[in-house]
Amino acid sequence: MTTKKTYHLVLFVLLSLIAIPAASGLLTGNYLWYQTLNVKGLQLFLIFVIIFFEFRLAEKKWLQILIGVIGGAVVLGYIFKLLQIQGTKELFLLGALLFPIPVLIKGVVNKGRGLLEFVVSLYIAAHATFMIYPHLDGLWKIDAGVLFAAWAASALLFFWGVLKKDRAY
Repeated sequence: MTTKKTYHLVLFVLLSLIAIPAASGLLTGNYLWYQTLNVKGLQLFLIFVIIFFEFRLAEKKWLQILIGVIGGAVVLGYIFKLLQIQGTKELFLLGALLFPIPVLIKGVVNKGRGLLEFVVSLYIAAHATFMIYPHLDGLWKIDAGVLFAAWAASALLFFWGVLKKDRAY
């Protein structure tokens, strides 16, 4: 299995595990589904996986540095947010909102590949915004909606690649 297929499989599994409590939350109208410890751990692991593979799959050195710096801000900000250290939510939010930019650049540099990674990075940005501002009405529905879009894209791309034995991997 190639690195790209492994990446898509791991994204599909992690997003599936996060989408289950999100679906439950949407059905019951409970937006606190993300506060369970296992969901927080899965989201942190998802962020690590995305940053690791995006860094590894970036072909340009400057793009690797950009992904590493912004991804590091996301990880540190998320950990600090979980530890409830004061004054660090801005680092997490800024890193998460900037992270889709190098992922999009990587997709353009790689001739249009990387839609799944871009959608997943948008989920990280939406979730970070929701974690920082949970009181904003309806923001959790956007967070869950982007999560389901990322999950559907990961399922489609992974199974399409498996069924077609796509050489683009």
